Formats: sequence, C-alpha cells, structure tokens
Amino acid sequence: MQDDKDCISVVIPVYNTAKYLPQCLDSVLAQSFKNLQIICVNDGSRDKSGSVLDAYAKKDKRIEVIHKENGGVSSARNAALSRVNGNYIHFLDSDDWIDSGLYKTALKHFKNLGIDIYSFNIYLENGGREVSMFQKNLLPGLYNRINFLKLLCGIKSLNNRVSTVYFSSPSKIYKSSLLRNEIKFNEKMRYLEDGEFLTRLIPAVNSVYIDGRGFYHRRMHSQSAMGSPDSGTLARNMLEGYLELRGSAICRENIVARQYIHAASERAGLHYLQRCVEDGLPHMKQEIEALLSDIPTFKNKAEEMLANFIAD
Repeated sequence: MQDDKDCISVVIPVYNTAKYLPQCLDSVLAQSFKNLQIICVNDGSRDKSGSVLDAYAKKDKRIEVIHKENGGVSSARNAALSRVNGNYIHFLDSDDWIDSGLYKTALKHFKNLGIDIYSFNIYLENGGREVSMFQKNLLPGLYNRINFLKLLCGIKSLNNRVSTVYFSSPSKIYKSSLLRNEIKFNEKMRYLEDGEFLTRLIPAVNSVYIDGRGFYHRRMHSQSAMGSPDSGTLARNMLEGYLELRGSAICRENIVARQYIHAASERAGLHYLQRCVEDGLPHMKQEIEALLSDIPTFKNKAEEMLANFIAD
C-alpha cells in the first residue's frame, strides 16, 4: 500500500504556544507513518516558541523552521506552502495534537479509495476536565464534490436538524495537487478563512472520505478561537466569513453551491441577530438585513425570531 515516494507535509503555524508545542510536535514525531516533512512557521512569537522549534529541528532533520514577523495564521500557512514537497498536506495547529495512527490511516484511504481529501472528527479537550466529540452527528462515508459541498454548508434532515462537516483545515488532509495555481489562504479574513480556502479547492475535487472517528485533539483555552468567551464577536466573524464565501467562484458558478452557501449565510445572520438581541442591540437587525438583502426569506425569519424573543 505504501509507496516510498509518499510523503505528508505537515504545516504548523506557531504563535506564543511554547508551553503546548512539545505535545504537538511529539505527536507528529510519534506517527506510525514516518515519511514526513514538518514545516513549522514561527509567526513573530514573543514567548520561547522560536527556541523550542529550533531545538526540535536540531534533533530531527524532518523539521524545518521558518521565522517571520507576525501576520496571522493564514500568513503563516502561506509562508510554508512554497516549501511543501509532500504528496499530501496537513495543517496542524500548534496548541493541538494528533493520534499516532492518523497519517497511516489517511494514506490507506487515499490509496484504496483514490480520494482527494480525507476528513475526520475532532475531540474537544478542556484541560483534562472534559473531552467531547466535536461533531456528534457527522455522517461518515464517501462523498462526491457536490454532496461534500452540501455537507459543508449543512444538510437539513426531516426533523430540521442540520448535519454538517467542519470547515476547519486541521480536520482534513489534502492531496497537494489540489493546490495548483498557487491557491493560498485569504490573509484578510478573520473567520472561516479555512472555508474560503476549501471552496477554492472544490472545483478540482472528485471525492472526499469523511471518517467519523476522532484523530485530532483540539485544546480549548481562552486564547484559542473556539475558546473565546466573546460569542457576539464570533457570531459577527462567522457572518462575515460566509459573506466572503458567497463571493467565491464556485458560489457564483454553481447553483447547488450557491443554494447551500446562501442557506448557511442565512443561519449565520440569524445567529448573529440572536446574539445582538440578547446583548440589547436589536437595532442591528437593519444592518444584518442589509448584508443579506439578496436572501428573500431572511427578513421574515428575522421578524419571527424577534417576535418570539419579545414573547418570551
């Protein structure tokens, strides 16, 4: 199954995570699949992250370190992309860690199924106090391009429950050939930059395998995006992210993509409106309606949501 030429490039953006880095790097070095290129980008860290990276690079020749000025996670990932020489790419966050069998399992699926993306589940780790599976309603299996896009944006079941697969890049391993034409991350986006990146890959995707098992451990803490206590800001960033997605080529050119991305945008708008109302900012309704004015159903749903809020 394994070809001697197979190589997985692991891209790790690093910013002020010195206390977490050893666990992250050790989990990569402990992989049962050994042919790895490990590119670590020190994105202007002010703690000892740079020193930790340099020490690891001296011990293992597979580790390459880039030191650069701070530019954000997308800038750090982009800095590594020009150095990637593996057949496959995984973007790993420096405060997280992975199970030792992830890359061997991924390679098996790439070889046996001929897929372009291998997607898997995530464990949310809360300082040893609580561990939960991030996507409890994940639908595993083999997906073609359009069905994968539908699942990314959310498929509603008969009971109105939305099943989706996480946009996050760390929960996926990509064939490097998908990144032809120098596709990179949008450094201006604050949220859903992973989703915008993924939508630009999708036209070249034939099939994706979604694995319901969790191989990735996301550390929940106050500095992480998912651990942020400011739910209002996160809701706003989510809406802005979906607005960017609506400008993507696949959304403009593919009616199915447009339908599902617009539906996800509407849900993000309602979620943000709910946060605004709870924070005593109902006047934000007009601004949100203006942002989603081309989605005819949004205004009525917003009115219904406000009426229910007042009734409660």
